[in-house]
Amino acid sequence: MSIFGSDHEIEAVDRMLNGEEDYGDIPNGYKNSKTPERLVSKVLQRLRPLGPYVYYYAVTGSVYIKFRDDNLRSLRIGDHGGKKKYQYKWNLRKDLHVDQDTKQKDGIVRYYYHWDNWEGLCDHILAYARTIDANGRKSWREARKAR
Repeated sequence: MSIFGSDHEIEAVDRMLNGEEDYGDIPNGYKNSKTPERLVSKVLQRLRPLGPYVYYYAVTGSVYIKFRDDNLRSLRIGDHGGKKKYQYKWNLRKDLHVDQDTKQKDGIVRYYYHWDNWEGLCDHILAYARTIDANGRKSWREARKAR
């Protein structure tokens, strides 16, 4: 398990994005994952204003990301379908046969994007976060300042 929340860890991701080969601050599970570390790094960087952090690396290669604002739910990046009992709001998958899909169950909408369309997913999450802020809920920045 790891958290990409501290400035030190985010700087490590920045170094990876710049093409440096220094993985010293990245957990071993990250390097050994079937999910490309570059993809995870790009997603973390793009969603950085929302405070994303990796909270779990599965042995299957999937990577699980949460946000500082719990209203944003969580993101799963993987090359296969996940377990039925766990359903993530945001899903970035290699095995999808379409660029984007939406499913609804029990009143909760879940979004699925092919991982080649990672930028579309990030744009969608950022827009969703702005909607939460516009509807009067505290943003994670406001909640953090109030502590």
